Amino acid sequence: SKPGSITPLGQFAELDNSSPDGSSIVVADAIGRMTLSIATAKTTRIPVLEVGRQHTFGGQLELLGSGTAWVQKVAVTGTGDAYVSLLVYEDGTSARILYRTVDDRGSIDDFRVSPNGQYVAISTVPDVSSSVSDGYTVNPKSTSITTVFVDIATGNVVRSVTGFDVDW
Repeated sequence: SKPGSITPLGQFAELDNSSPDGSSIVVADAIGRMTLSIATAKTTRIPVLEVGRQHTFGGQLELLGSGTAWVQKVAVTGTGDAYVSLLVYEDGTSARILYRTVDDRGSIDDFRVSPNGQYVAISTVPDVSSSVSDGYTVNPKSTSITTVFVDIATGNVVRSVTGFDVDW
């Protein structure tokens, strides 16, 4: 193709974010999510991994580095008919929990990975049972949201602040 010409990469049901280095993007079809190489248009299925011998239900996902690892919000079955929110680090073959709320009483609303891939900022409601809505008609939020900063390499919480809507 000529320089500056448009090169189709495929058709997908969903287009998500890109890897920090810009080499791949997350796309989805009816079966699930994939990484798509910008250079080759090759897709690689993102596997659904187990955490602690429990099947996960995937949610929001952000690629790290060149897109061979990622941070993902997942849900696993809890007690009764409840689900537990977890934030996990995955590399395609294994998953490790980066964050879960105390006694699994809370929820993970949103997260953002830092531009250098070292930290993840997690907006969390510490205890859903005592959560009070801010009353906004559009996109209501809990009044008890806390943002927790976690070191991705170690899984250690390095800071916690009241509030939400982190933008690095």
